[in-house]
Amino acid sequence: MEITAIALYGLVTFVSLLFVLGELLQTFGRHLSWALGHSWWSWLLILLNLGTADATYCLVRLALNVGNDPLTAVVVAAAYPILLRSRFTVFRQVGAADDQQLTTLSIPMDNLYTAIQQRCVKQVGSEVAMRRTLQPRQLAAAHTEQELTQAIKELIAANQVPANRAENEKYLRELSKVADEGLRKFRLAVFRGDLSGDKAASLFGR
Repeated sequence: MEITAIALYGLVTFVSLLFVLGELLQTFGRHLSWALGHSWWSWLLILLNLGTADATYCLVRLALNVGNDPLTAVVVAAAYPILLRSRFTVFRQVGAADDQQLTTLSIPMDNLYTAIQQRCVKQVGSEVAMRRTLQPRQLAAAHTEQELTQAIKELIAANQVPANRAENEKYLRELSKVADEGLRKFRLAVFRGDLSGDKAASLFGR
């Protein structure tokens, strides 16, 4: 059965979608669905990846006259991220090589892509951090410090990975040394939420 151009473009689009979603998942973890629902920067990253992949595939088809070759689609889908992280420039440099005023019109694609990523992380991180304080405040108000500590110890003991238990026990000891009682109790409540998988869990670690 002959593979159509639409199917190959669909393949490139699908692979690029998997790539960018994997990238976002690595950044935001279980907060990915929230990021997609509240941050238009994350959708800009998705559209940029899909558009770059399809445009690259279109240019390769025209330049090499490969027709409906599945191998070309696979190679483009696997290699297009290089364009987004290269020194390829959006605008061709103009003027003399030593004319700094004109050469600044050159915009490296890797800087552009990184800037969008940073905007996305900053927006989602700030909003999640605000949401993140609500539940720990409720926990801190409803329980004593001893109750929070005991709950944390039980959650640590239930962890099946020895390395994780050791790391969490060390962090609990560090929290117990926080001088400010209110801050110590709040951070214990945050830690309790992290261990139990509550929605208030940290986006970027402790």
